[in-house]
Amino acid sequence: MTHPVKAVSLPDLNQLAGSAAFGRFSQTALWLEYGEDRTGDIKTSMGTVSAEYNRVLHILKSRNGIGQGCRIACQFTRDLSLREIGLIVKKKGATNE
Repeated sequence: MTHPVKAVSLPDLNQLAGSAAFGRFSQTALWLEYGEDRTGDIKTSMGTVSAEYNRVLHILKSRNGIGQGCRIACQFTRDLSLREIGLIVKKKGATNE
């Protein structure tokens, strides 16, 4: 477990504090991004819906698996639980939020 460097802009393996070994030797790298409540299109098992979320889990690295580069919308609640909502659907022509 590590944290981002002080002057961080976007989630990236090169922005992890400590050393490049975190990005090189780890099997999986996840980045949990704090944010205010926002609404977006979320892909779920029941189709695409508009949902509210306040955390984004970025999958920076997924060795031998799918999902690398995906963003998962999550809801962090008062009882300190993190509930996965679904995959954030990228809007056409948009790079990031």
